[in-house]
Amino acid sequence: MIRRMSVLIAGVVVTATGIVLTPGDAFAQRQFGVEPPDTWVSIYGIMYTNVSNLNDPGSDSEWVFDDNAFGIGATLQRQVGQSLMLGIDGSYARPKYERHVLDSNVIVASGTAALATAMASGRYGYSGGGDIGFYLQGGMGTVAYNLEDLDGWNADFALQAGTGLEYRFGGNKAVALEWGRTWGYHEKENLSGGNQTHSALKLALRMGF
Repeated sequence: MIRRMSVLIAGVVVTATGIVLTPGDAFAQRQFGVEPPDTWVSIYGIMYTNVSNLNDPGSDSEWVFDDNAFGIGATLQRQVGQSLMLGIDGSYARPKYERHVLDSNVIVASGTAALATAMASGRYGYSGGGDIGFYLQGGMGTVAYNLEDLDGWNADFALQAGTGLEYRFGGNKAVALEWGRTWGYHEKENLSGGNQTHSALKLALRMGF
């Protein structure tokens, strides 16, 4: 009888322990050496805080973009080291613009442009522990414009750099707030204005698998 009661009590203790530990499974995984996901997919909203203007000496005009432009983007990255991730990133936004006569404020046209980026991207986690950490990010690829006053898309070589703060939860999910800058090297026939600089904030939701 005593032996049966001992077995029953032991079973109850094991069951109760499993129930109590279930909400902390992410922490338990880290404690017992289970590796986090290697591949992460991100969907983000983007808000441009600054978009450089484009000059067109051929028509003696300048495209002036609305700084507060919103868009969407996605990233696919793979863990390749303890703190390094590499992958691809793309974004798309629709800023409004006005076309001004150079050296004056006369508006000769207005409309909505398309602004897109496609990058080979990377990020390096450099600070933080546990579920919260800071990181550096960068990219190399292209930035492209589609303006109603031009014929089709105009793409240029571009670089990106920035920093972010990420919070991971549930073992394979994360949210992140990121600030970054894009440098576009714009040298097109009849459309030139030197290097273009765009600054933006991103709010991302990430899923690992």
